[in-house]
Amino acid sequence: VREMVTMQSAMDRMFDEVTRNLGDLPTAGSSLPLDVHEDDTNYTIVANLPGITPDDIEITLHENTLTIAGEFMRDETPEGTRELLNERVTGKFSRSLTLPNAIDGDAVEANYDNGVLILSLPKAANARPRQIAVNSKSLLSNPN
Repeated sequence: VREMVTMQSAMDRMFDEVTRNLGDLPTAGSSLPLDVHEDDTNYTIVANLPGITPDDIEITLHENTLTIAGEFMRDETPEGTRELLNERVTGKFSRSLTLPNAIDGDAVEANYDNGVLILSLPKAANARPRQIAVNSKSLLSNPN
């Protein structure tokens, strides 16, 4: 019986601690982890946005600064229940990223599938690497 009381006390302390910590819920804030890849002609940006619909994602491009914004919503706690643990991120988020090269804004593509946002941002033609031919004639004048 004594062990049962000790175990019950330990369980009560654990649930009390979880309940106290519910006030420290994670929020999205301004942090949105991104993967960014680059090749000669394009940037690709990948972001995990589970539980958000494409209509709730706001993407803007101003010059070469990309901003992704939205909000992770919280589900209502069913009546007659109490939350014991709530770790999913909620709240508004916004992430801006300045890319080192100009972007062709008219050719940007955004695709969203299964909670993953993939952006394709083509570099502007004048920002792409180009091959420069080397001339063979001498540019040095003869000092004599």
